[in-house]
Amino acid sequence: RRCVQETGSILGGHFSTFDQSIQKLTDKLITSSIFLFNKVLRDPEFSPSAKKFHYQFNLRELSKVVEGIMNAQPQNYRQAPGKICKLWVHECKRVFEDRMISKEDICLLYTSPSPRDRQKSRMPSSA
Repeated sequence: RRCVQETGSILGGHFSTFDQSIQKLTDKLITSSIFLFNKVLRDPEFSPSAKKFHYQFNLRELSKVVEGIMNAQPQNYRQAPGKICKLWVHECKRVFEDRMISKEDICLLYTSPSPRDRQKSRMPSSA
């Protein structure tokens, strides 16, 4: 919990020079990052195995997402909260999706956590 608050404070401090519309996204970006991080941490499909020996996730992945977002410069994101959201998606893909070894794992990453909905992917059909 404290780590979440500190991460939010760090990102909030970075966003302090950005437009108000982007500053308002801080909590949502942190919450969404933590949700995705918990997904790969808790789902047994993302546990290390002989084929997936590199599926070892820790807080470093969460910090890499935030670090990538913190490379953003205010002049490139004026009144453009959608661009910050795209940057967040890019960083999550870079940190989490790039480690996946199959399309099935990539789709599972974006699938609802409900077992009933496990087959209903939120990924675009081009995945």
